[in-house]
Amino acid sequence: MTRRLLYHFFWNFYDYLGTHLLLGTSFSILVVMILGTTVPVAQRIGPGLAQIAILAVACVMLFLLVAGSLAGFFAFTSAAARDEAARVVHFREGARAGFRLYSKVLGLFLLVAIIIATNIAFYLRHAGASESPTLRLAFFTAAMVFLWVGLGAGAYFLSVFAAPAASPDVTSLRRYLRSCFILFAIAPMFHLIAAGLMLMILVLLVLSVVGLVFLLPAFATLSATAHVISTEYRNHLAQARDELGSGKPLGDYRRRAAELALEQEARQPQRTLKELLRPWDV
Repeated sequence: MTRRLLYHFFWNFYDYLGTHLLLGTSFSILVVMILGTTVPVAQRIGPGLAQIAILAVACVMLFLLVAGSLAGFFAFTSAAARDEAARVVHFREGARAGFRLYSKVLGLFLLVAIIIATNIAFYLRHAGASESPTLRLAFFTAAMVFLWVGLGAGAYFLSVFAAPAASPDVTSLRRYLRSCFILFAIAPMFHLIAAGLMLMILVLLVLSVVGLVFLLPAFATLSATAHVISTEYRNHLAQARDELGSGKPLGDYRRRAAELALEQEARQPQRTLKELLRPWDV
């Protein structure tokens, strides 16, 4: 599954690199415009309620922009992950249709991230201030536990972000959360590897600075690709159970599901490095 993720992520991203550059640059310009018009004003006003109000407005504007952009990017990249011809119209229609649902997903993600980050900071601070080696070890262990919980939550949300665009007929956030939890439980290591890959991409983009224009496109492409692969794996497990019957060891079902995935992959045309010279689709 990991090899398929790397293979399909690369081509799904490269095939639409020009579109990703256009949309990512547009998103970055809007972010700079929001920050450039609110932060200097807040600095000139100085500490007070007015400054807090301006910064709050900036945060709300950024939240709405990110939610709409996520809805658009995931509609675009989900079409590409399904081997459909993705166009800018997918982004526009997805941003309009999925804005409300992606606002909920983004809000839930930020809430979980704040809770986990707060707990990690709390226990690390107490670990540093504690004079007892036992308490220091206990606080540090608790911080590491929340760190692993955060990694698991990040891997889980990698699928949650892709789910609304992958199944636009479903409008219940609870159903998305439940179905994505099943996908995560079926292949937890795959989702953790995908999350680790996203972290490495994030570090590279941050270090390059200019590459930040590809942050949302890369995240949406990786998430949509991983969601498609994990969904196919779930379907292959169900097919393996139908073929082998119930009562077999779990390893037998997983082995047969892997064989079905390889058979499906073999039926698809394989991309070659010669296609790197193909003009980008916009």
